[in-house]
Formats: sequence, C-alpha cells, structure tokens
Amino acid sequence: MNRFLNIFKQKDEICGNWSSEDGSGFSMVKGSWISFQSDGTGEYESCSNGDDETSYNYAGKFTWKRTNKKQIEITELNKSPELINYKIKTINGVKELSNLSFEVEGNYKVEGFWNFYQTVYKL
Repeated sequence: MNRFLNIFKQKDEICGNWSSEDGSGFSMVKGSWISFQSDGTGEYESCSNGDDETSYNYAGKFTWKRTNKKQIEITELNKSPELINYKIKTINGVKELSNLSFEVEGNYKVEGFWNFYQTVYKL
C-alpha cells in the first residue's frame, strides 16, 4: 500500500538543481548554483572571477525544510536557521527562483535568492 501512495506523492517544487546560468555566458565571470534534495539536505557554491580583492568562492552544505507554501527554512552548519520566503515564476519555459531585492547604488534593484546576488534558474 505504501508503494502505491508514493507514486502519487508529489516532489516539492523547490527540489532539484538551480543555477544562475541563464544562457548569457555571464557565469564565466560570476555564478552560483544550489541543489535542494528531497531528503532535506542541500549544497551550494557561489564564485566570482575578478582581481585579488573581488574574487571569491563560497561553498557549503545545509539542511532545509518546508515551513509554509512559499517558505522554507535553511540551516547551514554552525549557523542559525534562516526563513526564506521565495517566489518561482516561469518565463519562456524556464523556472526562475528568487526571494530578495538588493538595493544597489540608489534606487536600482537587483533580484537574488538567499545569499546570492543573483536569481537562479531551473531549465
């Protein structure tokens, strides 16, 4: 009976691999990816290729759980849990995941997801 019920159990919409690669090639300069596994684990990486002062490469693992219809809780190792209210929209067949707007130089806004200054996509 459990096997039958698992067939109809839907996969969480946030599960899978998300990347800042949108086809523009910009990920050669700066890029991020995040993976949400259905078992509540995940990992991420974010990097930027610049000079010595602006280059970075962050990577890590985390656990996550759904707390509401459009909200998850992410907990990195040795850090406090973070509640993330997110949105997913589909544009030209590509899913776009974001939750933040960062203000940069005045009124210009940059959308991003979680700790990334970039929206992430699932093709």
